[in-house]
Amino acid sequence: MNKNQDGHHRQDEDRLIDRLEANLQQIETDEILKGMTREELEARGFVGDKDISVERASFRETTEKEKLVFEGGVEYERLDDHAEYGDLDIEKLLFVKDVKAGQVIATREQNETVPFNAGNNVEKGDLDGRECFRAMVKGKVVILRDTMHVFPSDIDCTIDVRVSNDTMYAFMDCAPGYGDGKELTSDAVIQEMERLGVLFGIQEDAIRRALDAANERRALQKNVTVAEGRAPRRGADAEIEYGFHMSEEKQSFKILEDGRIDYKGSANIPVAQKGQLLATVKKPDEGVPGMNVLGQEIPAEGGGESYLVAGTGVRAGEDNRSFYAEVSGCIILNPPVIEVLDIYEVKGDVDYSTGSIDFNGSVIISGTVREGFEVKASGDIVVQKCVEAARVLAGRDVRVMGGVQGHGKGLVSAGRDVYAEFAQNARIEAQGTVYINDFAVNSYIFCKYANALKGHGSMVGGEVYAQRGMDVLTLGSPSGTKTYVTAGSDYLVKRKIAELEKVMEFCRENIKKIDTALKPVLAKIQSRPQEMQGKSAVVEKTLAKRKALEEQLRIMKAKRGHLGAQLNVEGVCFVKVSRVCYADVYVTIKGMKMHVARQRENVRFYEDPKEGEIKVGAY
Repeated sequence: MNKNQDGHHRQDEDRLIDRLEANLQQIETDEILKGMTREELEARGFVGDKDISVERASFRETTEKEKLVFEGGVEYERLDDHAEYGDLDIEKLLFVKDVKAGQVIATREQNETVPFNAGNNVEKGDLDGRECFRAMVKGKVVILRDTMHVFPSDIDCTIDVRVSNDTMYAFMDCAPGYGDGKELTSDAVIQEMERLGVLFGIQEDAIRRALDAANERRALQKNVTVAEGRAPRRGADAEIEYGFHMSEEKQSFKILEDGRIDYKGSANIPVAQKGQLLATVKKPDEGVPGMNVLGQEIPAEGGGESYLVAGTGVRAGEDNRSFYAEVSGCIILNPPVIEVLDIYEVKGDVDYSTGSIDFNGSVIISGTVREGFEVKASGDIVVQKCVEAARVLAGRDVRVMGGVQGHGKGLVSAGRDVYAEFAQNARIEAQGTVYINDFAVNSYIFCKYANALKGHGSMVGGEVYAQRGMDVLTLGSPSGTKTYVTAGSDYLVKRKIAELEKVMEFCRENIKKIDTALKPVLAKIQSRPQEMQGKSAVVEKTLAKRKALEEQLRIMKAKRGHLGAQLNVEGVCFVKVSRVCYADVYVTIKGMKMHVARQRENVRFYEDPKEGEIKVGAY
């Protein structure tokens, strides 16, 4: 770099420094001229520790009632006469300017006739021969009836911790601080909780969030859960380990294009040999203890016992937890009773080669019950294949491993439960539950409870009368097959009512026939009594018959009313569909009706007695 270039650079630097100094001098001059030096700004409170004071026009207000002369700049709030000092909220007084501790609030003449008193945080005295009211704390001046109070502006944040009656929770109410009041810390809350004995399950994050809200946002926090105990876990119930399989093997079939069901496959039923171990009842689990917020252990409830009762053909071990077969035969499990029964076994179909069966016990049929035949048993009936349009009547359970193909005829009836893989154009009646593993198509089912929760679990078409309700996977079909479901009504009572109404209608028709026949005869007797004298016996007999029919009808009406009162079962009934309920399903519950007009999923239909209608809820 040559000397000329070096000289130019120094000149540029000097000019920059000169300009900077000129700007600084101009700023300092402006501060002096405009009264904005640091000293002046500190005096005004704009910088430094001094508060900014807002000068207001000073005036001395005088109240008309009490003749109080307020000092200049003093503000007050006159409260409603029904208010109470203890109910005051600082939030509603924030607009009132503070008075300082020791500040004179107001004065009045000594001899004023209207009484006026000094209340909370107000001192009453004498100033230059006048009655004087002076603030004892910094706060808001309020007049309540005939008394002056100063409500403090500096309020510490307060905390109230309480333990629930069951000692499983601790709750906190946190009121925000105001003015120069103290803020509350998490440590202070923990100390308060420890004072109350709260030691377990402390929710530190919840405490911190509540205090932040109270201190920063001035938000009142109520019922904050600051500690939560651990509930005990109930022990698992005792399990029963069976030495056999009660659930039959899944059947294989398909629905053909014409709607028929093509059944292929079979399954064996549980059979025991003499001396075989049938079941073992395990001991229940003890559970896991809990802990309340006071650190006290809560004992766990042990699991419930499970029980088996040795029925016919079964012997219980010495510990009453092991059960053995005393005879060879069919295992029947209807908890808590387990039985092994002597059985009548048909190795093949019930057809012309066997004839119909009537057996005092249980019957096992390895084949199919063919159309037109009947099987009756006082115990259980097990059909390993299908039931056609036949009559199968059991005193206890009916189990059809294949399915029921009724062709619109025949009957499957059980004193307890019916189990079937499928039902097609069938009529099934059970005093207990009807279990359908896959499909019930265009069938009439009468039972206490209907269950189709395996396989397709579908009920399509036909009618289902279930006293207590039903639980299925799907109801109806995508094509809108009309399906009728009735719950909450005793189908046996309903059937008896139908029989009675048929007889009542028969009586009404006969009375009508008698009236039609008697009318011209009575008219003839009235117009020509002499000619009809020999006919009186027939007329009297007819009138007596009419009277007897009317008496029968009266009695039947009364009994019809009595049966009607028994029709609807007590308790809540529902129709539950865990997957899909298609359109054109008609639901009736205790006489209340609903037409399902659109597809619904995961749904439950139930009665609303108050509204007198069926409601729809989640499964």
